[in-house]
Amino acid sequence: MKQYNRRNFLHFLGRAGLVSIGAGVLPAVHLTGCSPKVVNNPDRTSMQKEAIQFALKALQADSTDKLSLAEGLDFKILAKWTDAISDKDTFGTHADYVAFLPFDKEKNDDGLLWVNHEYTSRLFVSGYSDGMERTKEQVEKEQYSVGGSIVRIKKDENGQWQIVKNDKYNRRLTAKTEIPFNWDEPIMGKKVAIG
Repeated sequence: MKQYNRRNFLHFLGRAGLVSIGAGVLPAVHLTGCSPKVVNNPDRTSMQKEAIQFALKALQADSTDKLSLAEGLDFKILAKWTDAISDKDTFGTHADYVAFLPFDKEKNDDGLLWVNHEYTSRLFVSGYSDGMERTKEQVEKEQYSVGGSIVRIKKDENGQWQIVKNDKYNRRLTAKTEIPFNWDEPIMGKKVAIG
């Protein structure tokens, strides 16, 4: 078996990073009423040449438990925790990173939405709290709650985004999902990682 040193490992991570960049992953944010300005800086790399800047008014500090948006921003809930995204999967919890990958980059009206489920809240997800003896069922609920959701979204005739229910692409990646390595040889005898 080939020995892996720090250099080989960094090469492996670099490949994974290039795949992510090459996929054209962009954050999905709905901006209304903002005027974008395209900036072209010759010192930037080719992937950074065009950046869009938006002038948004700052928000005042607020201690209430509510969503606050700067003027010009809007939102719509597409999916929330435990909503069905297919016959067997539900939308996850603790969403943080979101990316939209359009099927047609010219139209941008139909594509895949990736939502990362960074961590879990054991008390809400499985009912576990410190000091309890954790059951196998609780651990499995927690393993299912992390990872990510992939859902197909499409604009309807009114221009509103909707989830395409039971689309063949809709699925969850969890702590039990097999993830193949993008590497020529097995790593520690394996070609996949779990979770």
